[in-house]
Amino acid sequence: MTLGCVHALRRLLLALAVADVLALRAALPAARMIGARIAPRIAPHASGAAGGTDETATASWYEEGAAASSPTTSMPMELSSADTAPAEEEVETTSMLTEDDLLNTRWKVLVTPREGSWMLGGEQLHEFTLLADGSVVWGERAGGFGTGGRWTLSGETIEVIRSTPLGIATGRDYYMSSARAEVSKQLQFAVRGVIRSYNAVYPVAVVADFVAVRMPGRFVRD
Repeated sequence: MTLGCVHALRRLLLALAVADVLALRAALPAARMIGARIAPRIAPHASGAAGGTDETATASWYEEGAAASSPTTSMPMELSSADTAPAEEEVETTSMLTEDDLLNTRWKVLVTPREGSWMLGGEQLHEFTLLADGSVVWGERAGGFGTGGRWTLSGETIEVIRSTPLGIATGRDYYMSSARAEVSKQLQFAVRGVIRSYNAVYPVAVVADFVAVRMPGRFVRD
């Protein structure tokens, strides 16, 4: 190859190299713009790889994408009908009993003896029926031969007296409660009270607490 041909080849290679450099410089701004656009989305993964948690970063770009795709994100939420409805009135759970609520009614009574009292036997079930003539019929643990008594409603106090066959010797019990009754979910009246009792051996004392629940229906003596 002659010396002239060598010089011509060198000039051709130099021209090609210059053209490549100019093309590379022209492509750099576009690459920088693309990198800037995708940087926020790949940054969370980079921070996770560095040892930190990427939950916050991931949430930021997820929310950004969701906001862009949701046309209602910036709109205020409309109130539903439930938000504007008036609050429901509280239901009355107690009721003041009248004589009509007590006449010819049967009550189941759960009795809990007080600690230190002379009433024994633990929790026990009693029963009384309040008749229209003022008399009382006893049942369950409180029943038995010769038991009787009377009941009264005086103001806001219900008193049910249990008498025994031998009077003072065998004692007398007073079931006393407020006439303000609770109303159960089954719409039954329930009253709470105490039992005062005495006999020939023990003086008058509060010996037990009780809860009495009215049974459905009306009852009369056979």
